[in-house]
Amino acid sequence: MRHPIPTTSWKRITLPVPGRKQPYFWRWFAVAYIAYYWGFYQGRFDVYTFGVYSGKSMKELKDAFETYGIEVPRQWGLDSFSGLPDEDPTLHGAVKFPAGALSMERLMPAFGGKRGMTPEQQVNLLMNKYKFDHDLVGFVAGYYNESLTPGLIQERAMKPAAFIDIDCDLYISTIQALDWAFANGIATVGTLIGYDDFCLSDLETDGESRAHFEVAKKFKVEFKCVAGICDNGDEAPGKKRFYDIGKGVKYRLSNPIFLVLSVGRVADPGMPKYTQACLKESKESIESLRNALNG
Repeated sequence: MRHPIPTTSWKRITLPVPGRKQPYFWRWFAVAYIAYYWGFYQGRFDVYTFGVYSGKSMKELKDAFETYGIEVPRQWGLDSFSGLPDEDPTLHGAVKFPAGALSMERLMPAFGGKRGMTPEQQVNLLMNKYKFDHDLVGFVAGYYNESLTPGLIQERAMKPAAFIDIDCDLYISTIQALDWAFANGIATVGTLIGYDDFCLSDLETDGESRAHFEVAKKFKVEFKCVAGICDNGDEAPGKKRFYDIGKGVKYRLSNPIFLVLSVGRVADPGMPKYTQACLKESKESIESLRNALNG
């Protein structure tokens, strides 16, 4: 089944200015796409954030939907609330975070809490800090190999995803999230998938990029890169406050956002080769992470 949205006549749309120094973080471009095709997405989809950490990205998405003046979909935040798990041991040569790194627990004192708080207590602090509506925001705590079950969808009345925000850092967490999403119909035709750390690892052999290519092959997913630096031609200089759905974004954004065009028909990762910007980010990130971990 092909995507019902036309794929040859996308228009350039202007982003609203929300009144801050850096108006458009990369997730805004996913919301821009959803807003532009709101007739397709309205009421049919939820939004999923894999990797909550401080909760700022979920607040950012909520702000973006409100700025566009469209209904805020139900948001799901999925996180261990205990830091990163162990990386896949078969990834030889990968730069690996130590287990437990990037735990949200260490942020709790800044949120009015304290160290040692349970996942439930951490979630309650996030809900209060960002004034999330309990009817519109839900959280799933636990490492993905345990928390992402087929029964979870029915238990929590989850809808397919309009947008999946991947901020998992690791290959193991990303592949578990994507595998669950595609195996259970959460990721489907029309779903947008954005990666916070796509270019920040050894490309296609590690991290979020490897998981993306693997899931495309396993589920025969046909992706199309619709935002971010999709090809070298998208790296034109200048502050162009536009979102070009057909060619990519022109506002200092390298995080790729992919649209699911079809599932079960043909495997296409949507990015035939890595851009110069992505290759540069990968090299610099690996070097920086190695220095940090060895320091």
